[in-house]
Amino acid sequence: MNIPQGYKSSPLGIIPKDWEVKRLGEVCVNAGEYGLNAPAVDYNPALPTYLRITDIDVDGTFIQSDKKSVMVDNALDYYLSDGDIVFARTGATVGKSYLYNPKDGKLVFAGFLIRFSPDKNKIVPYYIKCLTETIAYHNWVSTISTRSGQPGINAQEYASFQFPLPPLAEQERIAELLGTWDKAIEMQKQLIDKLELRKKGLMQQLLTGKKRLKGFTEPWVEKQLCEVFDFFKGNGLSKEKICPDGIYKCMLYGEIFTQFNYITRGQFHRTNYNEGFLSKSGDVLMPGSTTTNGYDLVKAVAINQDNIFLGGDIIILRKRDIRDDSLFWATLISEIERQKIAEKTQGITIIHLHAKNLMDIKYKVPTLYTEQTAIANVLSALDNEIQKQTEKRDKYIEEKKGLMQVLLTGKKRI
Repeated sequence: MNIPQGYKSSPLGIIPKDWEVKRLGEVCVNAGEYGLNAPAVDYNPALPTYLRITDIDVDGTFIQSDKKSVMVDNALDYYLSDGDIVFARTGATVGKSYLYNPKDGKLVFAGFLIRFSPDKNKIVPYYIKCLTETIAYHNWVSTISTRSGQPGINAQEYASFQFPLPPLAEQERIAELLGTWDKAIEMQKQLIDKLELRKKGLMQQLLTGKKRLKGFTEPWVEKQLCEVFDFFKGNGLSKEKICPDGIYKCMLYGEIFTQFNYITRGQFHRTNYNEGFLSKSGDVLMPGSTTTNGYDLVKAVAINQDNIFLGGDIIILRKRDIRDDSLFWATLISEIERQKIAEKTQGITIIHLHAKNLMDIKYKVPTLYTEQTAIANVLSALDNEIQKQTEKRDKYIEEKKGLMQVLLTGKKRI
């Protein structure tokens, strides 16, 4: 093996000579502690705030929007301290981690989380958090968690996680550099949150007529959906007919729609002319079933922007009058008075929505097509800005990943 000058061979590959290979348990003051096994209760500022797996976002931050509390006598033993890091020990999100941030307030960690308290004389806590974002860590989680058949990693297994570790001073420099990207990512997230909040406020005002755009004074009228749309249903499509060099775009049962866009699953050779339903550009699409709840059906509204074949139980709303604006109606249906549609759903294990149950739903809407379009354009412009800022955030995330790949392995020194 050709080892560059200043480097050495290790169980994890070639690393700098002054680096060591350590296990997580060797750099922490504890061996992994399991959280509190108690039910969550509605959030109450007078009670401890509960941190569960579901309260940790995919990027390892604490989700503030739906906080819960816990009511027990021994909660004091489970409060997180500055530098503590917790890991999800079971389920589909095993391996997910959260580095405690005092700005999140006092948190009590739940039973499906395992706490490690880093020895700050050996390792920078943030450095561990960065390690959990690497490809090496995710590969390790994938390997360890599937050994028993049921996804899960216990405290002893987490303590055995190996990684290359630079001297403390270099850790601090690496953490400082990567922290710069974290700050940029966080600033982008805050900007996106503000834009989404602004859009939500505008939708509530513009889509209900509480606020009118300049130049429009015509009264609004109440219309049933059946007055605006003809309703159709997608036909079944055979999965085996999908092929990369097919000639028809199609959308299959169970596709999750990106709002106001469509996702094409693939293409297929249409040998049976009764197979699939040919939708048109401007059709408003809704899934006809879900395994979660009725609100998810309402949120998953899309606008078809091409002529494609629809399969499964996709509900198609085709406007009767070209002067009705598809984007306006799709936004209205998915964002205003969701309860009206959610109440129409049926089922327990699988939630179904039928076109016939949508037809009599009423909405108050602009008389003029031009006002519908103007409202849709305002909201669309905000969507475009949110997408632009989201792409910028994603770019920072990818840049950070690239830096971690070289800095946390010693391939690049600072």
